[in-house]
Formats: sequence, structure tokens, C-alpha cells
Amino acid sequence: MKKRVCALLLVTVMLLSLAACGGSASSGIQTSSGSASNKSDSEEPVTITYYTWETAEENNPVWQEIEDKLNIRVEVCILPDTGGTDKESALDIVAMSGSEMDFRIITETSPAQRIENGFAYNLDELIDRFDVDMEGLFGKYAEFVQYDDSYYGIPCRANVKYWFYNKDIFDELGLEYPQDGWTWDEYFALADQITEMSDYYGTSTNAHTGMWSYNGLMQGGQTFDEDGNFIMYDDPYLLDAMYQYKRMDDEGVKPSFVSMRSRNSYISTEFLSGNCAMAEGFPYILRDMRLPDQFPFDFEVGVVTPPVNEPGDTCYTCGGVQFLAINPGSEHKEEAFQAMVYYMEHGAEYMVNLSVPPVAEASDELIEAFVEGTPVSVEDGAKFFDTNVQFVKSNPYENYPNGVDYQSIMNEEAEVYFTNGQDFDTSVENIRTRSEEFVASAAAE
Repeated sequence: MKKRVCALLLVTVMLLSLAACGGSASSGIQTSSGSASNKSDSEEPVTITYYTWETAEENNPVWQEIEDKLNIRVEVCILPDTGGTDKESALDIVAMSGSEMDFRIITETSPAQRIENGFAYNLDELIDRFDVDMEGLFGKYAEFVQYDDSYYGIPCRANVKYWFYNKDIFDELGLEYPQDGWTWDEYFALADQITEMSDYYGTSTNAHTGMWSYNGLMQGGQTFDEDGNFIMYDDPYLLDAMYQYKRMDDEGVKPSFVSMRSRNSYISTEFLSGNCAMAEGFPYILRDMRLPDQFPFDFEVGVVTPPVNEPGDTCYTCGGVQFLAINPGSEHKEEAFQAMVYYMEHGAEYMVNLSVPPVAEASDELIEAFVEGTPVSVEDGAKFFDTNVQFVKSNPYENYPNGVDYQSIMNEEAEVYFTNGQDFDTSVENIRTRSEEFVASAAAE
């Protein structure tokens, strides 16, 4: 097996980026240890390239298995994880550069947009040829890689937003731990209470632009109505999410948006510092728990599902499914497809090292490996594999004409509200006015 870190390419990509700124069903994939493969054992393996930013993939044993059993050699090219969406933009640039990229990772951030822009190959013919049962293998996650009734990827990891909490702080303050099924009102009240009775922040949230809106969507908020009209400025859940985010800033309930931006800080830094009782976060916090040199901490951590509107309501989270996609320019689409499917059928035990739960049946061994090296219990780790969790779409804008433009208007005005004292009513009215002006302008063209 060959592996490489594309060092020279990294520099090029970064410069260009700055300038541009579960199931057990089996597939029809056959291996050389079985009845047949696409190549005989005596032939030299076909070499294909996989592009990602996950450094743990460099030493993933599944690549050697693919070479041994499918006679397909996978070169792993690691691009730098700069946080946010820059990492994906870097992969887009590589794909457009005429490189030898055969397949890549695509996150849940804007999959439809990337499919529309030609970064993912239509897999329908390959799925039929190799008799891959997408729903049998991936269950509900199969729908995340569908666009216009066609498949464009192989689901690999489910990125879900849960709440983390510092057990030591709760014990010190004599407070009960938050419980699954808690409500949004209980969450805000608890965060306020901790802030009032201690020197700790009650909670911490992400400072990425627009991340605040996820909470509104998880409560049932809608950015567009059934006719495709932008209605965020009238939606009570999204408006309350925007208000609560700033309120908690003003009252010191969480590290402020401005301070996090100025320090280039993010959620793991804030929570693992030990200064925050709770954190709204994604599974990558577990990854950072395994990096004591970067994130030194010494406390026990619990995990609780997202709040609900009322007791007994269905629990919704945000995030989605990351997937493997074939570069349309690849000259080895068949081999890339076989490698991707094998990776998902046999590589789950290795993917837990990436700290995003693989789309796979959650065995006890898999969950134990997922939380290994962290203070998170197996019971709490199992929550990340819960196939009953319901997703809301983290980026609904890409499903509507000019949706990204509306998203930009909303985020721009919200950021002004968070950073320079613009009042809430003015911010909401500006969103309304600007979106209506955009509609009028688009209609006049």
C-alpha cells in the first residue's frame, strides 16, 4: 500500500484558497479472496487516490485490505484541516485543477451544492452493475446521498450535534446532570443558573457565522415556506435562536461571539479549558479530548441529547452525513467505487479513530473504540450511534433558488447584531427589507 501526504500540493491549495477567498446487507463487490475481483492476483494493482483532511486516514489498515483483496492500491492524500468550510473548498480546488483525484470526502455542510457544481459522479450505473443495496447497507442514511432520485455518494460518517457537560462543575455546584428529554427552557434556565451562582460560563456555543440558526431549525423553525419564499424574519424559532445567542453573550452566560472571533477560538478550546459547564458541539470534541498537548483538561464529561420544545417531543439534531464521492474526472471510477463500498462494509472499526461515528451497526466493541481515550462513558458514546435520532437540514438554503443569497443576508445582519450593538428589531427588519429588495431585483432581471 502506498500512502502520501501531498506536501507541495498543500501549499498550492492554501495559496489558491486565500486567493479564491446500518445494516449488515452485503454488496455485490467481490474480492480476490472470494470468487472474483476486477483484477487477477497476478496483475499489478490499479492505483487510485483518495483526498481527505483526516490525518488518521494515513495509517488506516483498511487500505491495505483493499489492496490485498481487491488488488486496488489507495494513495491517501492529506490536505490541511483549517476548520470550518475551508477544508472542503481546498478539495474543490484540487478537483478543479485537473489532478489525479479519484475519490474524496464531502461533508454535510453543502452536499447538494457540490453535486450541482459537478464535484460528485452519478453512481446509479455502478450501483446497478455491482448490485449494491444502498438502503440495506445504509438505512435512512442512504437518502442523504440522493439528489434528483440518483445516488452521488457512499455514506460514511454521521455528524450529529449533541450537548456535552462538565460533570465536575455540576458536582461542585451540587446540581443534577442534564437528562435526555430536557427542554429548551430548561437548558437556558440551567445555563443562567450556573452563571449566576459561580464564576463558570453556563454554556458555550460555536462562533461560526450562522451556527446559531441550527438551534432554531432544531426547534421546528423554517427558513422557507412551501412555495419557496424566504420567511426566516417571521419564524418565531429562528428569531428566538438569534435573540438567545446574543442574550447569552450580553449576560455572560457563554464566551462572547466577539471574544471567540478575536482569539480565533472554537468550541473545544472553550469547553476543554474547564471554564464552561456545557457545550453545544459535534463529535470532533472527542477527537480533541485525545490531544492533551493541545487541549489539556482534567474532568469527567457527560453527553446529553439536544433539548426538545416540550417533554415527550421528538428529539431533533442538526448535522448530517459525510460521504465518499467519485471525482467525475477520475479515470478509475469502477475501482474507486469498489474501494468506497469495501471501506464502508469493512472499515467501521478503523473509522472511529476519526471521532465522527461511522454509518454502521453500533456494536459494543465499536462504541468502546469510539470513546477510548476520552472520559466519555460507553453509555453516552452510544448516543452518537442512535439510528432513531432525527435530523433537520443544517443548510436548507441550497434547496431553493438563490438560497445562498438569502443565507448571506441573514448571516450578515445577524453578525452585525452580535458584534456592534445593532438592536434586535433593526437587525430583523434589515433582513426583511434586504430579502424583499433581492426578490424585486431578481424579478426585474
